[in-house]
Amino acid sequence: MIDHDKHEDLSRLYYLYSLVLEGVPALRRSLKTSVQRRGMDLNTSSMEGRELGDGDAEDDLDPSAKGKGKAKVRPPTSAHGLALALRWVEGVLQLKDKFDGIWDTAFKSNREIESGLNEVMMHFHFLRWRCD
Repeated sequence: MIDHDKHEDLSRLYYLYSLVLEGVPALRRSLKTSVQRRGMDLNTSSMEGRELGDGDAEDDLDPSAKGKGKAKVRPPTSAHGLALALRWVEGVLQLKDKFDGIWDTAFKSNREIESGLNEVMMHFHFLRWRCD
């Protein structure tokens, strides 16, 4: 439902979950898991692009590592690194916009769900910067 922007269906789901005592906390956990998975996918794809570099494989090897059996990957060129960073930021902003829209329309701006979404967004932002 999230992938296909089914806001009406999500709204009905929220309504039904809100009738149950532990419904909204369960929905909050599920949304956090979904955002975390999507954020980790963004981080992983960003890191894969960083490892691939923009030149051929021989150019990316550290000269001191050649012939020693261990090849080290140099950091990407500044243009390539900037493009990867911009793509990551765009992906994060699109993800945030998507879930903000769902939160606003389908989940009636519920503060408990908002706090869960904000927590997980901050979590994978920090994971991204720790991986660099």
